[in-house]
Amino acid sequence: MRCETIITRLAEQAANGQAGVSGVEFARFMARIAKRPSTGLALASYLVSTVIEDSNTCLVLNEDFLKAYAMEKGVEWLWQEIGGFREFMQDIEASGVVGRPGDTSPFILAGQRLYLHRYLAYEDLVARDIKARGKVEMEVPDSAIEFANKLFPPGPARPDWQKLAALNAVARRFSVVSGGPGTGKTRTVAAMMAIIQHCYSPGSLSMALCAPTGKAAARLTESIHSALGSLKKLGLPDETANALPVEAMTVHRLLGTGFRPGFFRFNRENPLPWDVVIVDEASMLDLPMMAHLREALSRDARLIFIGDHCQLASVEAGSVLADICFGRDKFAYSSRFRQMAERAGEFLGNDSDCPEIQGPEKPRHFLRDCIITLEHNFRFEAGSGIHELANAVNKGSVSDVLELLSKGDVNGVRFVNDREAGLAEFLEKELEIFISSILENDDIYHAIASLDNLRILCAVKDGPHGSRNVNDFVAWRFFRQPARTNRLFKGLPVIIRRNDYNLGLFNGDTGMVWKDRHGRLKVCFQSNDSVRSFSPSMLPRFDPAWAVTVHVSQGSEFDRVLLVLPPASSLMAGRELLYTAITRARKEIVIWGSVSALEHCIRQHTARESGLKELLWD
Repeated sequence: MRCETIITRLAEQAANGQAGVSGVEFARFMARIAKRPSTGLALASYLVSTVIEDSNTCLVLNEDFLKAYAMEKGVEWLWQEIGGFREFMQDIEASGVVGRPGDTSPFILAGQRLYLHRYLAYEDLVARDIKARGKVEMEVPDSAIEFANKLFPPGPARPDWQKLAALNAVARRFSVVSGGPGTGKTRTVAAMMAIIQHCYSPGSLSMALCAPTGKAAARLTESIHSALGSLKKLGLPDETANALPVEAMTVHRLLGTGFRPGFFRFNRENPLPWDVVIVDEASMLDLPMMAHLREALSRDARLIFIGDHCQLASVEAGSVLADICFGRDKFAYSSRFRQMAERAGEFLGNDSDCPEIQGPEKPRHFLRDCIITLEHNFRFEAGSGIHELANAVNKGSVSDVLELLSKGDVNGVRFVNDREAGLAEFLEKELEIFISSILENDDIYHAIASLDNLRILCAVKDGPHGSRNVNDFVAWRFFRQPARTNRLFKGLPVIIRRNDYNLGLFNGDTGMVWKDRHGRLKVCFQSNDSVRSFSPSMLPRFDPAWAVTVHVSQGSEFDRVLLVLPPASSLMAGRELLYTAITRARKEIVIWGSVSALEHCIRQHTARESGLKELLWD
């Protein structure tokens, strides 16, 4: 079959909603510039575009994977047209648009991975920078040790990994602090900044705090204010505290977003002015943005990542934090790191900062010294159902999860089988009291504050189990509003989906539609101790927010979480999604779905295809 005929057939599939439009157009473009267009090139082009849309950075050239992926994307007929894996490889290598690492071809063949040129360049850039910064070791002065001991008095966690994380940031130009909710990451950040600043003349070292989204940046700002207040009680001097940043910004704002997408004010030729850059919620940082951040950092700057490597990765391509933490359990800390710990009164004893992992002496790797995992949970008491459930999911233990959930509503965890209650019945029962409490009270402060009390989380946006369908049901059932009318009404929670720096509203901010004293509908947002009201026409893009996707919920926490599981066949079902949803809950997590969907989520480890972890750890 001629390449033009193949593209035409793909376009017909796209017109019927059975193939991706962007993938078809990319395949058409590659066929146009290729010296030898072919069936194999058309398939490779379409699948490379698709894997990037699926948040991977490359296409794995494995026969079994290619067959399965082509079938999943509805183009198995194209694979059958090629004839086999050998013919597929011959087609792409003879196309004239595929090169090897170091070439400038549109496609790069690196081992068993096929990349778009720029994504391999991103991985190479990020890996080289992390290696260069991670290998730089600096002395930790005695004054820093003494100051750390003051800010971290003896507590329940032994060894005190918060203290060691703060000191490690003094010793290295690149460091990572990973930990789940309640492990003290924000307090560690505040103390870390204070200890680094303590090593210099007050104000002589510039620092910046940032996060991938506006909501995460706002939460970090609030948490840092609170953490610095507690550190002052432990002896943090006002002079040092006043030299620290207290307001976080988005990574886009840090880099200086311009009018052209992907181009920033700060770059290789115009580096960032800060000596220390701290990125919170780093699991949400995608590969292209990490590459832009790396290009904008000065060579001597410290880069510090804070996050949870077990959470869902970024929406866009890559899983930077997970790739960086990939080899941490395979290697041991160096003698230099252990000596620093002992100087601070902390004795590691074992080869790992994970108490449950025992074993023989492990090999050394410089990157291991850059990574610290906070294990002790200060928020959840021993035996907390949420904490135990999150740990069981992380370990992939189906039996432990089912045992916990079989106990009924114990310690804040509950499972509702879809055979016992349909989705509509489940939502109606769980939401009735919550929504009534909002509408029976005319206080807008109470209404907005209630948004943190409960949130419905879905794996996907579309489909019968998606957030759109759930939001439509709630609007119809409790407010008698027809589905998908885009009508606003009193009591409708909304979530901002695009930053607006002029209005001071950011992606992830939630507000409530309410009536002012003249009976006009306004959208109200909490701002410190006051409420800001906006005409709906002024706002950037927003969506209803009774239900949001788990991805959108990252960086947020709620007293109660209702999780709607996707079907077992869903591509979104996975351990990271389940863990992220569970750890959004402060007091209670209620999971609705089938047992098979739950088991599939626990067993399915969502691994994104990327070459970054091999570049870093090999």
